[in-house]
Order: sequence, then C-alpha cells, then structure tokens
Amino acid sequence: MSNIMTSLSGYSNCDKIAQHLIETIKLFYVFDDCRGPNLLFVTNDDKVYALGSNQYGSLGLGHKQQIVEPVCVPELSGQQIQQFVNGSTFAMAITGNHQVFGWGLNSLGQLARNRTEPTVYLKPDKVIFPEDSASIVQLSCGQSHVLALTTDGNVYAWGSNNRGQLGCGLSMKVTTISDKPIKVSFRLDNDLNINLIYCTQMSSFAITGGVGDGKGRVYSWGDNNYHQLGHRHESSLARPKLIKKLKHVHCVCYSWSAGVTYFLTKRGKLYYCGGGSKEVNGSLSVVSVIHPKLIKSNLAGSSLKFSTMYHLQSYQRQESFINLVTDNKIYCLINGTDISETDFNNIRDYYRQRCRMTFETYKYVHNYDNGAFGQVFKVRQKSDNRPFAIKTILLEDFSDETKQKALQEAQGLANVKSKYVVDYRNSWIEDNQLYIQMEYCSTTLADLLQMRSNIFNRSSDQTMDSLEFYMSCELFKEVLECVHYIQHENIIHRDLKPENFLFADIHQQLSAQYLRLGDFGIAIEANSLQIAAGTPKYMAPEISRGLKATLKSDIYSVGCIGQDLFDICLTDSNRIGKYKDHQLCSYFLELNKHLSQMVVQVPKKRPELKTVLEMHEKWSPDNVFVKNDDNFSNRLDTIEQLDSGGLCYDLFLFSA
Repeated sequence: MSNIMTSLSGYSNCDKIAQHLIETIKLFYVFDDCRGPNLLFVTNDDKVYALGSNQYGSLGLGHKQQIVEPVCVPELSGQQIQQFVNGSTFAMAITGNHQVFGWGLNSLGQLARNRTEPTVYLKPDKVIFPEDSASIVQLSCGQSHVLALTTDGNVYAWGSNNRGQLGCGLSMKVTTISDKPIKVSFRLDNDLNINLIYCTQMSSFAITGGVGDGKGRVYSWGDNNYHQLGHRHESSLARPKLIKKLKHVHCVCYSWSAGVTYFLTKRGKLYYCGGGSKEVNGSLSVVSVIHPKLIKSNLAGSSLKFSTMYHLQSYQRQESFINLVTDNKIYCLINGTDISETDFNNIRDYYRQRCRMTFETYKYVHNYDNGAFGQVFKVRQKSDNRPFAIKTILLEDFSDETKQKALQEAQGLANVKSKYVVDYRNSWIEDNQLYIQMEYCSTTLADLLQMRSNIFNRSSDQTMDSLEFYMSCELFKEVLECVHYIQHENIIHRDLKPENFLFADIHQQLSAQYLRLGDFGIAIEANSLQIAAGTPKYMAPEISRGLKATLKSDIYSVGCIGQDLFDICLTDSNRIGKYKDHQLCSYFLELNKHLSQMVVQVPKKRPELKTVLEMHEKWSPDNVFVKNDDNFSNRLDTIEQLDSGGLCYDLFLFSA
C-alpha cells in the first residue's frame, strides 16, 4: 500500500476513491452533517473533489443529493485551497491568496451573501469584505455564524446573530442576521491585537496576542445561558467582553454536548466554565460554573501539564470531542470535567479511529501509520461447491497467550446456534492470522437500504407510504430480536450496523425470521486483543470516549440503525415533522419516542430491547392496515415490475 493510501485508510468515504486519484491527493478534509460523512480533497493539479452525504449542499455542488464517487468542484479548483472549515449546514475555505469561499445553505446569511430559502443550496463563491485588502488567515464556524481573522488582527463576523454572537452591539438590535461581514470592535491596548478566534454553537471567543501581560487574554460574546462565556449576569452579550480572571490562554474549546467552555493556558493548566455535567447514580447533574475554574486532574499524575487541546464536532452524532495532549499521550474530557487517558499517542490516529473524521485540513504526511483491519472473503467448499464466508484477523503483533484467547473466543461462537445469528462453523490460526468460517449470506440490510429508494421512487424529503413503513417496522422488529437474543446470552457485539445484519435465503427459511446478525469478529478483537473497534456513525458516545462497552452500548447502535431504516434523523425536525397529519402519524410518534430513548447520552437511561419489542403493536401497523390502503395493490405491482424475483419483492410476499 502506498504512503498516501495508508494516510487515508480508515477515514470515511476514502475507500470510494480510485487508486489513480488517491495517488495525486495533496490535501484532504473529512467532516459530517446530520445525515453522514463528507470528504473534500485537493489533488496535485489543484483540482478539488467532493463526495459524501451532502445533506445541506456542503460539498459545493449546488444540490443536496448524496455523492458516492468523487465529483470535481470547478468553482474551487485552481484556487490553491489551503484550509477547509464547516458549520452545521455549510462549509468555507481559505485560498492561497487569503481569500474566502463559502457554499451550502445560506438561509441565515452564513455564506455572507443575500439570504436564500432553506431549500436553496449555493455553489462556492468568494466572500466580499468591506476592505478589499482584507487578508484572511483564520476562519471559525459556529452553527450558523462565522468569524474571520485578518493578517493585521482585525475580526469580521457574519451570519446568525440571534444571541449576539456577531459582537456588533446595538447596531444590529433590529435584526438577528447579517449577510455581510461586519467588523468586530475590541478595546485593546496599543501593543495588543487579536491572534486567535473561536466559534461555538451560538457564542464567540477571541484571544489576544502581542507583548506583555495582556497577551493571552480572552474576550467572549454571544449566548451565555449556561455561563459558558465566563460572565455572571447576562444571558447573552452583544459585544466582546474581557474575561478578567483569565491570563496566558492559548487555546479555547467548547463542548456542545456538555455546555462547557475550556481554556488551556501556556503553563499547561486547564480551566472551565459553564454547565459542567457529571454522572451521579446514572443521571447527569448540571453544575453551572460562572467564572473559569481550574480543573484538577483525577488521574494518578495530577500534576500533568497539557501542551495543547483539540476539538472535533460531529453534527451527525450531536457530540463534541475535546482532547488534551501531553508527553505524546492523548487524553479526553468526559462528563464535563473528568480527564481520561486513552490508548493513543497521536491525535490524528485518535480522530481517525474514533470518529473517522479529521479535526483540521490535513496535508499529505509521509509514513503515517495505518493499523490492522480484518477482511472477509467468499470461499467454496471443494467437496460440494457450497459457499462460505471467511473472516481473517491479523495476530502478528500479539503474544501466544493472547492469540489462544482470541481463538477460544472465536471457537465459542460455534456454540451459538439460533435463527437470530449467522451460523459459525470453524475457527483456526494459520500464518499469524485468525480464520473464522461462517455461513455465507450474499445480501445485507445495508444493501436493502441502498436499493429501496429506486424501488419506491421516494426521496428522503418525502414520507413513506404504508407498505414501505410496514416493511421497515418488520425489519426493525427483527433487528431488535437479533440483538435481544445475543444480549440474553450476555454477548456485546460492539459493531452493530446495517452491514452486519444479513439476509438468509428466504425461500429456505422454515420460520418467518429472515434477518440474521453476523460478524462477531469485532467482539473478539475488543475482548481478546484489546483493539478499539466499531463504526463511528453507530458507536455509542461512551465508546467514542474510550470507556468500556456494555449491553447498553449496543442499544445505542440499534437506535441509530432504526433511524436509517425509517429514513429519519432525530436531530432534524424537518425529517420528523413530515409525518404530521399523516395516516401513519400515531405509529411514527410512538416509534420516534423509542428511538429517542435508545440514543440518549446516559447509558442507564436507554430502554431494554424487550420493552421496545413489547410495544411493537403501538409503533407498527399490522398487515390488515396495510392491505386496506387504497394504493396497496398498485404499489405491490410496481415493486414486482421493478424488483421481480429480487429481495424487496420477496420480503413483501413474506411480510405483507
């Protein structure tokens, strides 16, 4: 594998880039939106390519359709892009000559252009500043506002101003939006300037540079509901205000999920303010800290001094990742103020394996470590030509004792015989690899989800009809039953996702169960080899932070799979609200309640799967309801024409 392929390995969507194109990449950026991951990259000939979810047009193509293969973005090509950044519904870039381009949603003026409707997705265009000579060196994006820092220390802001986050004071009191860059004013001594900016969801921060004791002072403004600005009385501030008790700060980060702002000083001390949360008896208690307070490490070496701090925001998972670095070790902040050591010594590896995203725009780096990944092969038995699947796990770097433990774990899978799981046949070690032989299933739940949009001729903005909704309910019921079975056997899967739910041959099934759960290889890796594993989109937040997996962690993953099955995003009110006044409304509201409970941050608050299954009749219509639908016969005929003999049609014959 080439160096650049090794560098990209493990990041979302990078496996969909042709090898000849990968070899030319010089810069790449991986981020996500409400629906899934996105990738932007620049090649040696200065062309910019994009692929991914594209939920809000953040790939710069002027639409929101998902892109599965790299597409060139002509408006950005040839601009010598140096850096990409993104907000929740848009993206920005800084060029080689310090200009700024923006694209995506512009309903709140976040692209610094005349406001457009929420259904319009703009292609990249240059941001026009009041001063033609403005040379931008840093950008920071909040949820719907942007800060830009110039080479001479000036700060500009634009976008949403509903909480005063633009810092323009009374001049903007009559409106909550500015679709033009506005210069932010600070009261600074002559020997000081602004040398760093930082946006949170609806707040803004700036750190001073220069000489003397005034260097490293912090100004904050915008939303202060949780005292995250470090000020007492105001619920919001419309102008920058100095946090008096902070000095020598060189980094600011904010956790959207905890409501806490963190300040790291050059002396390695970490302070915080805001709605600090801590788990007590399974519940999160919130303690609002008004003025920045020193965090005393709960680790054995409590005198640790951190050199820097990093922040990555996942909009899909609605989660903030705050990490600290010292002595080539990576630490994470959990429950507001608890510091936990991870197994990583490289921040890029941490975000690549935990989130499959980059925390900044990456330039191609040589000799970037790849790590080990299992592979699955289709094989045939010579005696009867019968197909099987073989999963391999590389054991080269592990002791003999660990290898034997992994083999015992794999052999134990052969004892799990049930209609709910794939049939495991045999396991052995050969040439430092663990081989696991299992039943071969050609189609996965992920395959079905990908094909159904063509079968039903429905976009994600449209509601399901009763037939598709019923099928989705039946499949979700089987997902619940599969996971409930392994949990009854006290097995934690750790990598639940649509790709690991497989369809057995429906025509040979004696029971109505046609979904089976497979690929327990990750469980072996985690139990025996202590390899951090899982798929970020479906990974529970406690696993993302390096904590131990529990049965409740798998329940979180099931809730994420449910959102895929019903084509909704719980954080997107438009995707949920489309079922208001719909004939399926009562079922959908009940389903939405259970899915929301399954993906709560606190594991103990997630429901037992048995409870969700017992409520099946409340969140799923029966086949009589579906057959009474006036469109039932026509819909089934259409599916037969489009998918005759295929998986969708067979499923409907069995379920409806």
